[in-house]
Amino acid sequence: MNDGLVLVGHGSRSLASGGEMHELCLLVGEQLPGVHVDLGFLEMNEPPAGEVLDRLVAGGGRRIVVLPLVLLSAGHAKSDVPAIVVDGRRRHPDVDVRFGSPLGISRDLVAILGGAVVEAGGGRLPLLVIARGTSDPDANGDAHKAARLVAEWTDAPFVHTGFTGVT
Repeated sequence: MNDGLVLVGHGSRSLASGGEMHELCLLVGEQLPGVHVDLGFLEMNEPPAGEVLDRLVAGGGRRIVVLPLVLLSAGHAKSDVPAIVVDGRRRHPDVDVRFGSPLGISRDLVAILGGAVVEAGGGRLPLLVIARGTSDPDANGDAHKAARLVAEWTDAPFVHTGFTGVT
């Protein structure tokens, strides 16, 4: 296959997280029958995303998108994943290697999150959204924005956003 997609997960010590990432990779691959879809990680799990890119090139890939599987654009999406792309371009100058953007805040995502809150019985109740937090102020602001949009979706009377680390 000439076209490839490297899904880049953060990585986790949780076995369940790794399994979910592999399941997601399989689901994406099923939706893109003409594209070789593979999964790599930034840390804590194998294989590293750069090695996955190399593997796709070795298998005949000539157009490869590297897509960070992160919600918001913080350090990993602004630095680490673009570095994989730049390094891949250096190692494979005859291959078109492109950077895909993080998932971002979209109507579909808000619908999924809001639907999950409502399904759990949280519609019309106050909402507390806990995000990981980052040193990137843009990403932290986007976390607040996402929380506000989910609150509107669920008719929450008010919403607070908290962070588990860094922020």
